[in-house]
Amino acid sequence: YPALPDFIAGVESYVFNSTDERVLRIFPIFCALLIFLLIFKINAILLKDRYEGVLGASLVVVSSYFLAWGDTLHKHTYEELLKFLTLFLLLAYYGYPQSYFKTQVFKFFPSFRWNKKAVLPILFFLCYFNSQTSYESAIFCTFLITGFSIAFETNKIMKLFGPLTMICGLGFVLGFMTHLYLNALYFGSWTEAFRDLYDSLLIRTGQCAKNQVCGLTLWDRLRLFSLPFERFDRQFAVPGVVF
Repeated sequence: YPALPDFIAGVESYVFNSTDERVLRIFPIFCALLIFLLIFKINAILLKDRYEGVLGASLVVVSSYFLAWGDTLHKHTYEELLKFLTLFLLLAYYGYPQSYFKTQVFKFFPSFRWNKKAVLPILFFLCYFNSQTSYESAIFCTFLITGFSIAFETNKIMKLFGPLTMICGLGFVLGFMTHLYLNALYFGSWTEAFRDLYDSLLIRTGQCAKNQVCGLTLWDRLRLFSLPFERFDRQFAVPGVVF
């Protein structure tokens, strides 16, 4: 996995001068609370009903996924926060619904002048950091961004090759290159970095990587077909249950 969660834990350890897990989990728990508030806000904007917004956010908080990973030092809390931040900013980029982004925002920022171009740099960095948490998050947000572009852009070319998709795509590519570069530094060469990617592919598809002792039974191989469904929580269940 990319190194961003480990980097965050390292910064926390330095700031608090501690390696106690209870201390290091403070920031992930804070991010988990932000996820709840962000989901509530997105639901309240789209559904225009505070009760439904609270209900949708609460369903996530009591889900097995959230309870298991809400305070983790691994990637899960960070990737979910980045996913919903991306969703919120996509709504902001297209000003949807207008009843919120064209009117409600001005109540809090009277001098604010709406400019969708100002959202693009933030989305760029979100996409970069998405790719620094996990590949799953990058894949999820790629479909999310592309879907928004297809739904809202009127020009056929801009639907797939507009500023939104190009700038976000650049963020993902630079993030992937950063991860690969860090792997090359860790393993000592680009050859070993690419070998690590290849070995990961072999393991994920039920095959044996180099120097790995493994033996899959017939049942293990049949179960490979069910793994995508067992991992729905990573890609679909969390945002799906909410909406």
